[in-house]
Amino acid sequence: MEQFFHYTVHHDPNVDSQISQHMQIITNEILRYFRNVDSIMLAGGFGRGEGSIKYLSNGKIRPLKDYDLFVITENNISPREYSSLMDTIYEKLGIDSLTRLSDAPGSFSVTLQIIPKKKLDRLPPDISTIDLKFASKIIYGEDLRTKMAPKVDDVVLASGAIVLLNKVTALLEILGPILKNEYLDAEIKESIIYDCGKTFIEICTALSIIKKKYIPSYEQRSIQFQKMYIEEFPQLLNKLPDLPDNVKYFTNLKLSSNLSYKCDVKSLVFSTRRNLEIILKFYMGCFLQLNKKIQLDWGLFADKMYEKMGFIFFKEYLDFNLRKIGKYYRILLPFINTMGQIYDNIHFRRQIKFNKGNSYYESPLYWRSPIIKIFIASLLTLFSLQEDGSIDRFLMEKGFYYLSQAFPCNRRFSSLNDDWDYLRKLCVEAQKLYFRTQMKSVI
Repeated sequence: MEQFFHYTVHHDPNVDSQISQHMQIITNEILRYFRNVDSIMLAGGFGRGEGSIKYLSNGKIRPLKDYDLFVITENNISPREYSSLMDTIYEKLGIDSLTRLSDAPGSFSVTLQIIPKKKLDRLPPDISTIDLKFASKIIYGEDLRTKMAPKVDDVVLASGAIVLLNKVTALLEILGPILKNEYLDAEIKESIIYDCGKTFIEICTALSIIKKKYIPSYEQRSIQFQKMYIEEFPQLLNKLPDLPDNVKYFTNLKLSSNLSYKCDVKSLVFSTRRNLEIILKFYMGCFLQLNKKIQLDWGLFADKMYEKMGFIFFKEYLDFNLRKIGKYYRILLPFINTMGQIYDNIHFRRQIKFNKGNSYYESPLYWRSPIIKIFIASLLTLFSLQEDGSIDRFLMEKGFYYLSQAFPCNRRFSSLNDDWDYLRKLCVEAQKLYFRTQMKSVI
């Protein structure tokens, strides 16, 4: 493993040394479980040298959020061995079960994806691949990044949509304790501030993608955004004049690992949501070519999103890989798009049954991918909540309707607020299960 990596902007030898020790522990365990490992790559914030950490009183550090690692090998291990590997890694890193929970305050996790070497040239043209190719660290083995096909300009618009829709779920997740007026200790507040700040950062990411100006660096994207926003988004500038300042502020806050932002947390969450709402409508309107008039009505806007996403959402991904088979690939594109989503539904239902012991009948007419239904349900849930705490029943019921097409929903409350909180939790749970399933399918 190479030495003298900088994993954060601090360039603190103590921080880099501790994270290097973590990488060595993880590498050693991976090599114990896998045969013939070609390469291990660290991606994400720490791979870019922009990771966030928290200094502890004993001189140790706690990485915030996660280490994103990719193992390149033609060999595989069983789910049981994989689970054992992850348990061993967490144990040797000294990470307890509570800290491993992704919805716990101050949570941290290690994500490990296994990619066969022969499939490197088939990785999708999204920001995950671009970050892996251009802004990662090789912590073991060969540098195989040049085998990845996508270029920065190839990042598809769906990738920006996913970034924004993931932030919808992140806000749903942090709204629970706020709406219940639970006591928020310093660690919970820091976690909420982190997620709100990350929403502004990812708004910058999405708008960079839509202008084909994505840069695999938080800091460089933020610098570029200050000028780009004024010059290229006049329609947004009128609605959100402070957006560049917020992006710059929260980018610096994340990179400095200083989350002691003085604010009313509830006000910050709703302010963040207002910004996300405007950007979501703008981005999805451009991506899906939706009429601006319907953006005033979340119910109608969600219906139109659902209608078009099945045909458009995966099209660029498929187009990128299918073009390799020749000029007639476009004839196959609609068929492969539909069949792929039908398979996605079948595979996700199996995972639900395996994880929850639940099975349910889904009409063949609901062929669109489950993640589309989960995304639509999540945004309807988020925006059915009013700032005074009241619930728009119509939007909430639509949220239940869309989610029920992809995930078991057993209504059991008489209170509108309890129903909303139940739907909120289901949306978060469904999305986590879906992406965990997708990660395993890569493995």
